[in-house]
Amino acid sequence: MDETAAAHTASLRLLELADRTVEVRAPAAWSDCRVEAWLDWASGSTDIYVAIRKAARSLSNGDAALAEATEAAMIAGRLAFAAPRTRPQVIASDDAAGLAALVGRVRGRAAAEASALAMGARLQAVMDAVLRCDGDAAACADPLRNASLARAARAARDAGASDLMILDAVALAQAGEDRWSCAPDAQPPVPLVIAAGAPTPALATAGWATDALIWTDGRVAGEAIAEAMGAARAGVPLMAFFVGETFDEPAFLATLRTAAAALTASSRGRRGLIGLGGLGDWLAAQALDYGDETGRAAATRLYAQAAKAAADHGCGVALIDDRDLALRIGVADLAARPWTGPVSLAQTADGTIFPVLSEAASLGFAAGGVDREAVRLGLLGHRSLAEAPGINPTTLAACGFTSHEIALVEAELLGASRLAEAFAPAVIGDGFVRDVLGAAPEQLAEPNIDVLALAGFDAGTIALAEAHVFGATAVLAHMPAFGAQDGAAQAAMLATLAPLLAAPPVQTLDLAWNATPADAAAALAEAVFATRLRRGSPPADLALDLGAVETRPIREVAREPERPPEPVERIIERDRSRRKLPDRRKGYIQKAAVGGHKVYLHTG
Repeated sequence: MDETAAAHTASLRLLELADRTVEVRAPAAWSDCRVEAWLDWASGSTDIYVAIRKAARSLSNGDAALAEATEAAMIAGRLAFAAPRTRPQVIASDDAAGLAALVGRVRGRAAAEASALAMGARLQAVMDAVLRCDGDAAACADPLRNASLARAARAARDAGASDLMILDAVALAQAGEDRWSCAPDAQPPVPLVIAAGAPTPALATAGWATDALIWTDGRVAGEAIAEAMGAARAGVPLMAFFVGETFDEPAFLATLRTAAAALTASSRGRRGLIGLGGLGDWLAAQALDYGDETGRAAATRLYAQAAKAAADHGCGVALIDDRDLALRIGVADLAARPWTGPVSLAQTADGTIFPVLSEAASLGFAAGGVDREAVRLGLLGHRSLAEAPGINPTTLAACGFTSHEIALVEAELLGASRLAEAFAPAVIGDGFVRDVLGAAPEQLAEPNIDVLALAGFDAGTIALAEAHVFGATAVLAHMPAFGAQDGAAQAAMLATLAPLLAAPPVQTLDLAWNATPADAAAALAEAVFATRLRRGSPPADLALDLGAVETRPIREVAREPERPPEPVERIIERDRSRRKLPDRRKGYIQKAAVGGHKVYLHTG
């Protein structure tokens, strides 16, 4: 798809960043995520067009024609640049001290971020204890008279907050502030380290514990990778050159020459590198299988043309692992990985995220003569219960659902991923689940209550309905060009492309989030190329079950029993006459709130 026309249509949009909301002027065709990546690159400028114009002039080194071509390619979304990075350190794979230092830096960074967030939450609780207190202002700010404040202050102190910080939180709450601002400082990323030599246990542990280690088996290859990673880089997205269903090869090569010329003009004699973004999508868009000879042959021809066009202007083509650069050109990667699949995400005006067919899938299904609509419904589902097997308006009505609850469920299906989400009590109402489906109070309190099971539907029926509503990947079983590819397919692709690249390829191996150092060692033992290990993110609801805290009675040391003292008998004479209490007495008044009513307890 040619983005040029849409890119020249500027739009003003509000972006919610981590610490502020900004109004940004950017091409209308770009997603918010892509615009945010450009904002980070633009160093504070909120007008992407102005930032691009300045960068193009700087890159062209006074060549007006080059500046104009560079600016046009960047605004069209066909080109982006990244400044040179610090050259990674190359160490020996048996340098245990250097590897341990790398692990320590990564863990220290993570600990600092976690500590800042935990302390911020504790100090927010201190403010909340003051703000929610109903009574005398002085008493609410006094931990000796506000039990909630005392508990929150102790927790904040345990999290590392100083007493002055606690007092500041109390003072802010008294002044009417309702939020403790405690965004952790943006910690700079830990520099990459390249370890060269035979795999060692320390190397496997460091690769498992960090995302900042590349292993290669030789020092020469390690130095070449380090040199490439410190070079100025440009990214060119392959999917941006499809016009209709045809790849515009002349425009692609022209953009490559522009990128190479700009890198050479601005790099002061250092060789720049260009990465091609989205090879997997480019192959799928032509119904070519990434994992077989036809796909590798097409990729070889593409990279050979790109390498020649770049070499004509003193640059090279390489596989680049740069997430920010990839995001700015709207691709998943610049390292020739397989495509991420036929489904991408879109967003409605009200912020609802829902799945759609990707551009590469749409083009690929057309090129392969596939019934696009049938595959779309099979992958994405009907997003409606109207004709779903087993669970549909008719069967739901028989269980007591009215048109009101069914309409609520239908509205929720667009952004849901499971039927349980659309049938949650928060959607259809606690009252309906309790009064009509007979849920007990303790069932309603469960976070993952199965409403459909309460209504009498079994697991098999629910699975069939979910496949109809949300789709399934089984539809791709007989279409290898559009299916998932494994690590062996990627290794074969890298081996094919390696002779055309200006730097040795680095293969990223994904490990499960709960992988062990032994799993990392096994992955490195089977690696063919320089390798970077990456562990997946843990589940969002990950929580350790630590069990109940065991309280053990204190064991006393046996002692010789002490002899009780001899009793001393004394006779004390008391006045046996009755006396009245005084009219003025000491007492204590305690205020409490019960059911919204104030209660005062007087003691004396």
